[in-house]
Amino acid sequence: MCGFVLYSSTRPGFDETKLLAALEKVDSRGPDETGTLFFEKTAILHKRLSIIGLEDGKQPFSDSEKRFYIVYNGEIYNYRELKSELVEEGVNFSTKCDTEVVLKAYLQWGKECVNKFRGMFSFVIFDKKANTLFAARDHLGIKPLYFYYDRENIVLASELISIKELKILDFTISLDSINDFLCFQYIPAPKTIYKNIFKVEAGYCLEVDLNEWNFKSLRYWNIDFSEKLDLSSAELQKQFKDQFIETIRYHAVSDVEVGAFLSGGIDSSLVVKYLSELKPNLKTFSIGFDDKNFSELKFAQQVAKKYKTDHYVEVLDDTALDILPDLVQRYGEPFGDSSAIPTYFLSRLASKEVKVALSGDGADEIFAGYSSYQKLMRSKGCDFSWEKYVNYFQDYHRERIWKKDVLKSAILSEPYTNILKESETYSLLNRAQYSDIKLYLQNDILTKVDIASMMNSLEVRTPFVDKVFYEFGSSMPENMIYRKRFFSSDIGKNILKKDLSEDFGASFVFRKKKGFAVPLAKWLSLENEKYRKKCDDILNSSSVLFEIFNKSEVEKILYSRVTGHIWLILVLHEWFVQEGDVKYE
Repeated sequence: MCGFVLYSSTRPGFDETKLLAALEKVDSRGPDETGTLFFEKTAILHKRLSIIGLEDGKQPFSDSEKRFYIVYNGEIYNYRELKSELVEEGVNFSTKCDTEVVLKAYLQWGKECVNKFRGMFSFVIFDKKANTLFAARDHLGIKPLYFYYDRENIVLASELISIKELKILDFTISLDSINDFLCFQYIPAPKTIYKNIFKVEAGYCLEVDLNEWNFKSLRYWNIDFSEKLDLSSAELQKQFKDQFIETIRYHAVSDVEVGAFLSGGIDSSLVVKYLSELKPNLKTFSIGFDDKNFSELKFAQQVAKKYKTDHYVEVLDDTALDILPDLVQRYGEPFGDSSAIPTYFLSRLASKEVKVALSGDGADEIFAGYSSYQKLMRSKGCDFSWEKYVNYFQDYHRERIWKKDVLKSAILSEPYTNILKESETYSLLNRAQYSDIKLYLQNDILTKVDIASMMNSLEVRTPFVDKVFYEFGSSMPENMIYRKRFFSSDIGKNILKKDLSEDFGASFVFRKKKGFAVPLAKWLSLENEKYRKKCDDILNSSSVLFEIFNKSEVEKILYSRVTGHIWLILVLHEWFVQEGDVKYE
């Protein structure tokens, strides 16, 4: 993986010290190599983590005529096939790295090149002669891309933390974004916490004209649930296996050793099952908790034993909460998924042994694995009020906590309402999946994994979150992924569980889903003296929280046992502490 900053200004000349400081903020994304180029009004800076093309992948990378320059973060898994196709069309190559393939693909096919890429990526290409930029983010949002725009400055960067280091910019906070955070525990793309900074959405590209100082945002791909395969269950089951094995093979391509996360759940176990066939002596990594009700280590150990992996384990207690300030700083904006904590420690554990690890993230969305789908499918009536199944602070909670003279309405903003409109023609289950893919997967799961792993200079690959495999998953008839049962819990991820049941018994495969939850109820208990002191410190502080929220409501939350609410308040307070003086609208 890599990290980059591209900065353009209406005025010539740069403060190189500030730009280098912005790049250093993401040093862990690319500790192997640094590259910088400064033109009259555009600066391009890059940090590299060497995975493919170790000797010749230095960036910024240019064409032979020194007109086009690219900075790129990611992996194009089908780059060898694309390179062969380009060679047949008369394109010459000087390196073995996939970065050159991305640039040459753009020069040959234009913006349509992104439809040919199979992988995870964000990149920016600077056309020095035309003075334009072309930027793109991968189909499902595995790799991040942030965009700052005002009348004098444009910045494209891998992380918010780099843009924030450029203190000459406008960092006015959006209160609507904080309201969204309270609802979802993240801020939905294209918004960020700041009014002038945006997330490039998954499946979107940007065309920026630096002469006219304007930009266009274009969608190049979207998930589609409208077409279903008409095959027997046996044929579909075989297709699933074949498609997944192919996906694992693509994701296993690397010039360095590859390992795997292993929670012991269905998804990571399937990844290990097929990856271990390609990689003998595979290294696997698990995190457990001192509270055994939240730990699935015994299942992970069963899988490791079955597939003969070299297995590494770490057990966390409440001292893991001490990482919160570091996490808050690195995510750059309020991010409230508490499983970022074990993901960080899991990445740290793996990074001691490997530079690349595969994970099982993304299966729940495309194969309907969440309990929220069960609640929806068993609900009386068919209105699609999806927010009531995924909200943290419900509407009435948000109405109570906001000071009325600060935010007059706690209604959710456009990113959510637009997604509801886009999925109107789909079935109830597919609407829920579509919403989760566009919201939860992109803004929570993939963001969590990217930052937590990059803090540890570890590249994490997500074979379930693969454009081709997701297109296959969206074509599955519902009865292949979700099975209703009248006298017990419904079964999601049905097709995955059938595959894994070849190797494990029913008690393993059909047990209740745990997820990667943290024992917050224990760690944030009122009986915990450390937590009670934290509450007192917050309530006695001059936190910005109390400029925008009713203090009495904050106090009720902190001394309640609703740990989801408590955690979001703790994260938001810590973020305000680190932000210092703020202005908001």
